[in-house]
Amino acid sequence: MKCPPIVGQPITGGLFISKYSRDLKIIIANEFLSGESSEILSKKYAISARQIRYWSQVVAIHGGNAFQPTPHLRHL
Repeated sequence: MKCPPIVGQPITGGLFISKYSRDLKIIIANEFLSGESSEILSKKYAISARQIRYWSQVVAIHGGNAFQPTPHLRHL
C-alpha cells in the first residue's frame, strides 16, 4: 500500500497540519516494529529511514496515543 503524503496546509493561527497523516505514521511504524527493514520501508513509502525509526520509537512508547494532537495553553 503506497499512500501519498498530505502536504502541509496552513490552518488558523499560522499553524500547519502534519505532512503525513497520523494513520500513515502508525501503519509504517507498525510495519517496522513487526520486523520490516527501515531501508525497505523508506523506498516503499519515499520517507527517510531515520523518520521511520523515529515514528517507530514514538509508537513503541505511546502506543495508541501516538501522534495525538496536543492541547496548547491559550493566553487570555
